[in-house]
Amino acid sequence: MLQADEKRRKSKERLEEEKRAILKQRIRPLDIDGADAARLVDKAKELLNLITRLESEKYDLEKSYKARQMEVSVGLGASVCVIVVSVKKVKVPYAMRSVNVRCSVLEHVGG
Repeated sequence: MLQADEKRRKSKERLEEEKRAILKQRIRPLDIDGADAARLVDKAKELLNLITRLESEKYDLEKSYKARQMEVSVGLGASVCVIVVSVKKVKVPYAMRSVNVRCSVLEHVGG
């Protein structure tokens, strides 16, 4: 039991060290020591442009992710409709009729 706890603690410490090393590589220094007002303004504009670009990319990625999620859920809903209708010619439960996809087969079978 003690060995497992020690192993877990060491792996957590190793993960923290790896995280710190990665962050150190990704985070660039500001280099603003002794800078005049004009240089500080330029640096602020540069950072603002970077933030704007990253936020825009994030928005685009979130939007495409949601669109793909919708495609998958609609595709799965249609597949479920087709499978249920093609396997058994029975009345389709009300819950199945509320799938986002209009199944023309359901209209005829489910009545």
